[in-house]
Amino acid sequence: MSTLTDRRRMSPDLDLDTAEPLNSQPETDTPPINRNRRVAGKTNGLRHRPSRQRSLTRDIGHVAAETYLVTRLAFTLLQYLGIGYRWITQLLALGCYAMLLMPGFLQVAYYYYFTRKVKRSIVYGDQPRNRLDLYLPADIDKPKPVLIFVTGGAWIIGYKAWGSLLGLQLAERDIIVACIDYRYLVSVPAVQD
Repeated sequence: MSTLTDRRRMSPDLDLDTAEPLNSQPETDTPPINRNRRVAGKTNGLRHRPSRQRSLTRDIGHVAAETYLVTRLAFTLLQYLGIGYRWITQLLALGCYAMLLMPGFLQVAYYYYFTRKVKRSIVYGDQPRNRLDLYLPADIDKPKPVLIFVTGGAWIIGYKAWGSLLGLQLAERDIIVACIDYRYLVSVPAVQD
């Protein structure tokens, strides 16, 4: 068995701590070649696994912690703005109510945009908003009653798709429904005394 001094006698120009020659070339800009690196599928017959694996539970925990932090900061900000807990709880209740109604709205929207029984944006006049949606029953060979639905909105708001649920329900009962858009009242003339 050779000792440390014997190894230094055999190769005096080798630094045994780093296993590199003492009189090596000066460093260049190119990175050194790592001869001991692993190649995927080539290390001792085992498959190479990444050194840092992502964990689903760690990701979920991170998302939960970030959500908690953002929520806590939002509540703190709202308190500094003078908005109390009562207002915040009412806002959260409204958000929950909207979430409960969302599946119904999504179902109506899906039917409105993707069914062949609804003929959308049929032009009936020369104004930009003179359009109507026509809701047709399944059997249109026979004469059917027609209902014209005009959405409310004080001549300043309203959209023909607001009547889509009514149109869909009446079309199932063999009634043709026309939901119309109309021109808004752009400006109210000033009343002079």
